[in-house]
Amino acid sequence: MAEPKKLPIARYRLTLTLEQPLRLPEYPGSMLRGSLGHGLRGISCVTRQATCKGCPLLASCQYPRLFEPQPPAALKSRFATIPAPFVLEVHSSRKRFLEAGETLTFGINLFGYAVDHLSTLILAWQRAAWSGFGKQRARAILTLVEWQHPDGEYLEVFTKQEPLIVPHEARLPQPFSTPANSLTLDLLTPTRIQRHGKFCNSQTLTLRDLQ
Repeated sequence: MAEPKKLPIARYRLTLTLEQPLRLPEYPGSMLRGSLGHGLRGISCVTRQATCKGCPLLASCQYPRLFEPQPPAALKSRFATIPAPFVLEVHSSRKRFLEAGETLTFGINLFGYAVDHLSTLILAWQRAAWSGFGKQRARAILTLVEWQHPDGEYLEVFTKQEPLIVPHEARLPQPFSTPANSLTLDLLTPTRIQRHGKFCNSQTLTLRDLQ
């Protein structure tokens, strides 16, 4: 029996240096995700249409592929959307107000084909930082990107001074090596999971909802 195909996973840590003061929301992940979306659209969109629907370049554009992916034809009857191939890791316990000159550090995990698009995502983060974060549009500079080696150590792969990405084997070992009978989820931030347009809770959520 052939082994199941392994999902490529890469983990990075980004550091932004603020040029202006920034007040962070209670859960900064939503702010950062929105900024990344604007940054990706800014560097990817050629037609400048208001929406992606009906765009003649949709199939080749990096923005929907990385931020708003569409389900393959075989799954469109089951799913209207599918998850984007990345997850942000932002610690909400840090202080809420940052002065100019301070840094904002957070993680981004890439899955599947997104692993091969680090350069695009770095450019998008640079665009997002230049445009500014939060309601006050506080500008920042992407000063450091670190890659997590399989041994857990973080290694520099991009800096403001050396903007060329250092070649690295962007793969982490699979988190589960053997089948498991149970799974525990710790949700650290507000999470919305829907089934047929209705939100699931701890009593109604099933494994199928996560597939």
